[in-house]
Amino acid sequence: MLMLRADQIQELKAQFRITDESPWGDLASFQSVQALFDPQICRTYLEKISEKFQTTSLVVVASQFAKRYSYLLVVPTLYAMSVYHKGLPVHPNNCYIQSYDEGQLWLPRLALADWQVDQPIENRARWREQLLRKLFAGNVAKVWAALQQSTGIQPAILWENTTIYIQWIYQQFIQHRAESQVAEDDLHFLLHQASPELFGAPFQPLQKFASAGNRKTCCLYYLTNPEQSLCKGCPRQRIRKRRSMVLT
Repeated sequence: MLMLRADQIQELKAQFRITDESPWGDLASFQSVQALFDPQICRTYLEKISEKFQTTSLVVVASQFAKRYSYLLVVPTLYAMSVYHKGLPVHPNNCYIQSYDEGQLWLPRLALADWQVDQPIENRARWREQLLRKLFAGNVAKVWAALQQSTGIQPAILWENTTIYIQWIYQQFIQHRAESQVAEDDLHFLLHQASPELFGAPFQPLQKFASAGNRKTCCLYYLTNPEQSLCKGCPRQRIRKRRSMVLT
């Protein structure tokens, strides 16, 4: 049985809001990811957490939840893949979302029921492909499909949320911790070489949104705060600027 080292688990807990707390403890605070594949259960869950975002729009809640889910699941999985060369067990029936508040912010954690990992034996490229298929097509894409079916949110918003976190984790963390060539190869594969099939999508969603510039879609964050402040690079920034120029 292959496990992460204690220091690796501690690093994931400290950096990426992953927890080794058992989901069988306080069942009321844990949500099964597998259950969220059901659009009705997904909708009920979004209604439950909508108060965290000060909005009744489930489209807005779906986008904000997707940002957090990308951070909880995708970020530590890619970090472990590129830095530790280990694959986290991210099959849906092993993943649970623990509700957690820090002050006024809802910052949930990811709990894994089983921490047994795998690693490449001979062919790392094939192992990487299998892990990414499990992560995206087998997990993320199915949650995104339930969000779309239950709220009508555009898949493009969800995938761009994911892409931004992937670029961020490689630029801010992985490139400083992993072997440079490994980090470069893994990111290039994700953004430019991985097939749509690995993402359970009709197109390669990361390549569509990978850029160093502004977002193509709005994540709707501005609808969760009274000031209606926008994220940096939001396309609505450009709209507001044009309107301001017209009014002046």
